[in-house]
Amino acid sequence: METAKVYFTDFRTQAFGDGLPTKLKKLVRRAGIADLDLEGKFVAIKLHFGELGNVSYLRPNYARALVDVVKELGGKPFLTDCNTMYPAAARTPSSTWNAHGRTASRRSRRAAPSSSATA
Repeated sequence: METAKVYFTDFRTQAFGDGLPTKLKKLVRRAGIADLDLEGKFVAIKLHFGELGNVSYLRPNYARALVDVVKELGGKPFLTDCNTMYPAAARTPSSTWNAHGRTASRRSRRAAPSSSATA
């Protein structure tokens, strides 16, 4: 069995240097995302949307960095979560949204444009 490759970047940043989202983009490129055929395909970006009082979740700017890379490669990215199996507020997609004060009308809103978008 082949030894798995592990890619790493540290969280240290310097003033006017690469921020963490830029480091994440470099990391996924180094890991070979461009070798995948993403053109015109839906690409799931699995993350944890978090639960009330929990701060251990992927920050939106990191998800945006991945979305940007997938779009650059012709993919159609979307965010998805896996709900919990234990009795919590996030057992179903609807209960997850409701637990975070989101309503059905707010669910359909598109994500904010990337910082790389031009006006």
